[in-house]
Amino acid sequence: MDGKDAAPKEAGARGEVRPVKRKRSRSRHHHSSKKGQGLPAMYFHFSLSITLAAIAVVWSVTPLSWGYVLWTVLTSAIPALRPGRPATVAPSPLVFRILHYITLTYCSVECAFSIWYKWKAYQCQKLREAPTYSRKYLRGVFLRALENGIDIEEELAEEAGEGAKGGNLGEQDWAEDARDEEEATRGSDGELSSQRPATSTRRRASRHLGDGSSTPDLQSRDLPVDGGDYLSARPAPSDTRSTRSANVSQSLNLVQSRASLDSRDEGYGGDVSRLSLRSTDSSSKRPHPHSRFIPQLSPSDPRAHDFRHLLVHWFTGPRDLSFTDLKRDDVAQWLAWSLYGKPLEELEKQRAEWDKAGRPALYCADGVTLDDDADLEDEEDEKDGVDGTRRQRRREEALEADPLGLVNFCVSLVELRSAHKFAPGSNPAVKPMRLTLDPVRVTSRPFLLYLVVAALQNAVIAHAKAKGFKDARDDETITRALVRVPPGWAAREDLPEDERPLVFIHGLGMGLAQYTTLVSVLASSRALRRRPIMVLIQPAISMSIFERGYLSPPDQQRSSKGIERLMRRFGFDERAGGATVFSHSNGSIVHGWLLKDCPTLATRNCFVDPVAFSLWEPWVCRHALYSPTKQPMEYLMRYFVMRELGVANLLSRHFNWTSNLLFPSEVPNLSDPQKTAVFLASEDSILDASRMRAYLRRQGLREVSPSKKVGEVPGGGGLKVFQGYKHGESMIGKGEPFAEVLSWVTWDERSPSAYERGPEAWSSTDTAGDASA
Repeated sequence: MDGKDAAPKEAGARGEVRPVKRKRSRSRHHHSSKKGQGLPAMYFHFSLSITLAAIAVVWSVTPLSWGYVLWTVLTSAIPALRPGRPATVAPSPLVFRILHYITLTYCSVECAFSIWYKWKAYQCQKLREAPTYSRKYLRGVFLRALENGIDIEEELAEEAGEGAKGGNLGEQDWAEDARDEEEATRGSDGELSSQRPATSTRRRASRHLGDGSSTPDLQSRDLPVDGGDYLSARPAPSDTRSTRSANVSQSLNLVQSRASLDSRDEGYGGDVSRLSLRSTDSSSKRPHPHSRFIPQLSPSDPRAHDFRHLLVHWFTGPRDLSFTDLKRDDVAQWLAWSLYGKPLEELEKQRAEWDKAGRPALYCADGVTLDDDADLEDEEDEKDGVDGTRRQRRREEALEADPLGLVNFCVSLVELRSAHKFAPGSNPAVKPMRLTLDPVRVTSRPFLLYLVVAALQNAVIAHAKAKGFKDARDDETITRALVRVPPGWAAREDLPEDERPLVFIHGLGMGLAQYTTLVSVLASSRALRRRPIMVLIQPAISMSIFERGYLSPPDQQRSSKGIERLMRRFGFDERAGGATVFSHSNGSIVHGWLLKDCPTLATRNCFVDPVAFSLWEPWVCRHALYSPTKQPMEYLMRYFVMRELGVANLLSRHFNWTSNLLFPSEVPNLSDPQKTAVFLASEDSILDASRMRAYLRRQGLREVSPSKKVGEVPGGGGLKVFQGYKHGESMIGKGEPFAEVLSWVTWDERSPSAYERGPEAWSSTDTAGDASA
């Protein structure tokens, strides 16, 4: 026997397992596929070149205009340069003179506009007074964000209990396949039971963490392995979207088997095979003073690991920036902005003045209500059985009554949630992302671009008016909308679904000009001919530089008040059985304001590419304004949208995450797929669709299978991810996603939507026929 055969046998005798070397098989397509590898790269570079060239052409209009005007002035003023003066070329001086003066007039307008544009961009740099909220509200929202992803045992028990219930077999099979796919992606070996049907995770009202948390937590299928993140069934995004599938270098080898409740604890660090996930680290000698709000985690706990990976993306710095580079003052700076919209130094100054005045009682904005959260502390202490004296002493030690005290308290909560103690001081190489304190980034663009956009917008509005829409305004709140009320329509509670109001709220960009097909469908579709419709117009995010309110976007109170007034003016309210509210992208924030302030107005809600959920995560902020651009679409979005004056002013001076944040529990009828639908795009470059998907599933939304439509089956899923689509592509008016979204919006329980017949149902011919009938 030779050495090659002896080695495996000896290894087998010792109980070792040696890998078997396999010869690499070469298919007949090997060489051809290798040759074809360069085609996608060539297409990418070609698309990128075209994109950059288009941006360069648009941007260059302004400097070229300045050049033409300056050269004309110089050649007119300096005799030696007069031979090079424009409009002196033969053989047709008159024609050239006419062209010269037309060009000179336009270039002069461009120059004047560029000066005005720069002046307005400079004025937008001025910091605004941040909205004020009570410390109880701020601490409640912050705790609610921290608690996301904390609990796991209750959800697993609930899931196991619901697994015995029956359900739709097709949906169960698809959900089982989806779980298997997710487990294969993470390298795990399955769920608690391979035969368990798909279940939804409902919010547990009995949980009371911090503010009476309504945010449920993770399921076993959300545990990561080898580069996955804890909150998502897919890899977490890294600093660049091109490497989103790679995780941080400290990724842990986490749970490998979850066949029992005990085995779920494996891989959390140390010998914890019998340690509860809610238990503290065995190496801890004493509990954290705030562990009554957030359970104390070990550094190797995947929940702490994911939170560290999440938080570090709120900061910018070196390319190899890691969580350990953050220091206490860096986190305090970020929290001072996120809670109060102010720099940390201003809160420290307020503390000094408060100390000098003898620390008097602080009041809310109304000047009457004490600005404290003692009742929130009392609720927690009563649960823990703490007597009054100890409760008062613990409150004084844990949380001082001024804003800086709340910031320090929240820093301690972040340390607890991340299982990491921050070093004192600050790191000069690290800067937090603070939207409303950082400079407003505006890139110059020509006046001609605004003229083209205005022409397109007016053309869309004119087409809508020709189809029966009218201009509706509320002057007090500067709210404008297009409204169509069908002839003979009257509000009453027993209206059939296809006669109930529909409200559309658009996102960032060119306003209705980028929703041309959608507005045409709303105006002409026979599926909507009996439906009253309102289309909200938002100048501040639409490049509508000639409109009132372009640089004064409404806040939550003004926006909700204006929309409510218009809806009630036309009967689009409870009298008509409520409205279907349909929003896209940034429109989901306005949609959320309406749900929070006027919850009875909307009975059906559709969110497409929503950014309002889980805004405590950094992805929307980072991807929209801070991260470097890589893809052609990202370059287009960054220049034409994010760096536009009105949009930049909104995002960098009027963005308030505590107000803009929408919790799924604030959406009525969340678990009813006929009442609530959420559509995501898998390749979204603004929000992280994989994390959003996992988060919404944990909140009670079931995900529909790719072969089915949202709301198609009663009790089915209300969440769908369009695979291979980017942000906004489902709203451009082409493809199955657009038809599916409109199919849900136009759903009528009495009969299928006309959308199921396809685009021919939108035609003006059909509309005319229906109108005549």
